[in-house]
Amino acid sequence: MEYVSFVILGIVAVTYIVFAILKLLTGTSIGTLENNICKKLDEQGFRHEKKDGTLYVVKNDQTFHVHFWDTSNKWIIRLYFVYDFGDEYKSLVSNDGWAVGANYININNPHSTFISYKDSFCCRFETAIANSKDFMKEFDMAYQIVGQAMEDFNKLHSRLERDYPNDSTESKIGFR
Repeated sequence: MEYVSFVILGIVAVTYIVFAILKLLTGTSIGTLENNICKKLDEQGFRHEKKDGTLYVVKNDQTFHVHFWDTSNKWIIRLYFVYDFGDEYKSLVSNDGWAVGANYININNPHSTFISYKDSFCCRFETAIANSKDFMKEFDMAYQIVGQAMEDFNKLHSRLERDYPNDSTESKIGFR
């Protein structure tokens, strides 16, 4: 009976070692990582959904979409945390003003990228992870860094509106 226990324990140990070696050789797949991340998000009470290949995660009523892609290192996955938003003041400032504002925010927040689009804004944080534990740490970091950039954005409104008003009578080059 004791012999059978040792044999079973040996088989279990060898099986575990084989799976561990296979995991090391194959690396992390994005699909597996996303599934593990969703489990972690569920455990920690975060609202999330996967829609059209993009993971959306909500923290404090702020929705981030997360984009994953492989790197040349099979154990590391790169990702963006992206916060898109509109703004009621967008039309009060010229496009040049928003370009100056985005540049100011990017200079003061080198770990995030702030972009002004035609009718909305985007702030993103890029990082790389190896597992779902890393994701949770990096999501907290992304939330803080994007939050700092958003503080700068909120401070700029009145200055940009004053210095770069949206003047619809701007001269245009080309046909009218």
